[in-house]
Amino acid sequence: MGTRHDVHPGSSPVSLREAGPDGIAFQSDLASFGGVEVRRHLFPPGEAEVAGFGGHLVTLHLGNPTRGLFRQGEISAEVTEGRDNVMVVPAGVPAYQALFDPSEAANVLLDARLLGRLVEEGAGGDPGRVEVIGSFGDRDPRAAGIMRAFLLELESGGRAGGALYVGALAQELAVHLLRYHSSLGRRGARHLARRETVGLSKKELGTAVDFIEGNLSRDFSLSEVAGAVGLSTHHFARLFRLSTGLAPHQYAVRRRAERARDLLLGGSPPGLAAMEAGFYDQSHLGRHFKRLFGTTPKRALEESAKTGKNVL
Repeated sequence: MGTRHDVHPGSSPVSLREAGPDGIAFQSDLASFGGVEVRRHLFPPGEAEVAGFGGHLVTLHLGNPTRGLFRQGEISAEVTEGRDNVMVVPAGVPAYQALFDPSEAANVLLDARLLGRLVEEGAGGDPGRVEVIGSFGDRDPRAAGIMRAFLLELESGGRAGGALYVGALAQELAVHLLRYHSSLGRRGARHLARRETVGLSKKELGTAVDFIEGNLSRDFSLSEVAGAVGLSTHHFARLFRLSTGLAPHQYAVRRRAERARDLLLGGSPPGLAAMEAGFYDQSHLGRHFKRLFGTTPKRALEESAKTGKNVL
């Protein structure tokens, strides 16, 4: 079978970092975004055991099919993991795996308090009465899509969408867990998606917009904007979309691109315009600029110089 790796057996729940290279994680990359941990692992064949994680662990299998024996608490299963297979390990539950083949996986560790707040504020329930239910490699395309978006953030060092986008992904994954991987069930989770008919008040929207405008040049989080308005992240994100037609991170990206456009037309060099507008570099600006305006910054400047008009 190979070697065995024990991670803090009998101790308190650990993080993905603590279960790192000396434990069950091999050749890993790690990024932590506002309490959400994201890792990409390469596991060799063999056994590994962890006393329990400090959050709810969601694992997406990557690469070729992998055979293995998995155990969560007293429940075990022998499975072959394939594309879009997702495993869920509830917070604090002891976990064990015995792999027969090498395995590559993406892991996201969600703070259990995030789900608790969603249950309390979004579904009007008691967080203590709702349990996340573990699963062994079930096919879950929706969760897989969210996990792949997290991976893009990991590979870009958090630059693809930034902290605001990662916060939205965390909310989306948490809601998905409550709907399809918890004792709350689909019927109870309907309250999480209740149809508010009124968005933010004029004052709340103004506060949110002012915060975003005043912080475009830096990477701010969803919780920061929601905190400025005085709402939970879940309710703020939903009400903001109702008010503007855009998710907070989409609105921020559009305003950054518009600010960069104005700076470029005002004579700022592309690299400087990108940084002052909150993009990580010129190529980061270029991707969003082309998507939003249908042209590149260079072509927009050339056309404006040729016609003497703002073509955007």
